[in-house]
Amino acid sequence: METGLTLMFHAHLPVSFWVEAFSIAVFLINRLPSQSLNGKTPYALLFGQKPDYSMLHTFRCLCFPYLRDSPHKLFPKSTPCVFLGYSTLHKGFRCFDRLTRRVYVSRQVKFFEIAFPYIDGSVPNMLSTNDYNIFSECA
Repeated sequence: METGLTLMFHAHLPVSFWVEAFSIAVFLINRLPSQSLNGKTPYALLFGQKPDYSMLHTFRCLCFPYLRDSPHKLFPKSTPCVFLGYSTLHKGFRCFDRLTRRVYVSRQVKFFEIAFPYIDGSVPNMLSTNDYNIFSECA
């Protein structure tokens, strides 16, 4: 409970995102060593292998998911989003588009872990609309 509340308040997210904050808190707790488990993680005990930490990213940071459903091949392949966590149904990251209020689940995501849209107020000036096509090499 405390971890979820801390994530939510530190992220400056609206209260409507409490489910995402608590979901990522559970995801992290299951991958952290526990004293009650003799320094092992719940994930390791359940699956018999150490968790993979390479896919961890900063909650609520700016991210750009790869969008396949671009209306035209010359349109940008991404849009600025807020990283909300990890999908429970698919292998991918949950990304929230603040303009359309849509959540995208994508495996291919570029993270900018120094920018936080809900804290900074908007996309940083260092990123222009020309930079949104960061997935042009994937097309």
